[in-house]
Amino acid sequence: MLIGVHGRPTRRSDWRVKAPTRTVDVEAAPTVYPWRMWPSAYFGVYPEVMEDLWFAYMEHRRLRIYRSWTGYAIWELSFGLQPAGFQTHRLRVVDDTSVYARGPDRHEALMADWFVWAHFGTLPEDVDRAQRLWNDAWRVRNDA
Repeated sequence: MLIGVHGRPTRRSDWRVKAPTRTVDVEAAPTVYPWRMWPSAYFGVYPEVMEDLWFAYMEHRRLRIYRSWTGYAIWELSFGLQPAGFQTHRLRVVDDTSVYARGPDRHEALMADWFVWAHFGTLPEDVDRAQRLWNDAWRVRNDA
C-alpha cells in the first residue's frame, strides 16, 4: 500500500472505481484526528498489489474509500476542521447487499474510524488504537 501515488495525492482516475448505487448516513465516531495525520489522509491510499485491499482518495475534504479488487465504494467520510485536528462530520456507507454486507451502524462507524487510524496513523500508539477499533467493530457485528 502506498500513501499517494508517484509523489502526489491519489485521484479518482487512478483506479477503476464504481459509484455507489445506494448509501445511508451513519452516525460517525466522534474522533478528532490529530493534524499530523492530515497529510497522509490528503494523499489517500493506493494499492501496490492485490493483497492491498483498499483504494482511497480525498476530494473537497471527503475521503472516499473503495475495495481495491472490486472498485466498489464502501465508505465516504466528510471532514470538518477543528483547532486540534480534523473530525468526521458525515459518514456515508454503501447500502447495497450485492456490493457490501453492511453491518450495524456502530460497526460501520468503528470500521471507518479504524481505516483512518490504520492507514494514516504515524505513531505506534495509532497502530494499537487501530487494532482495538478493529476488535471492537467485529465484536459489535458478532453480537448483532
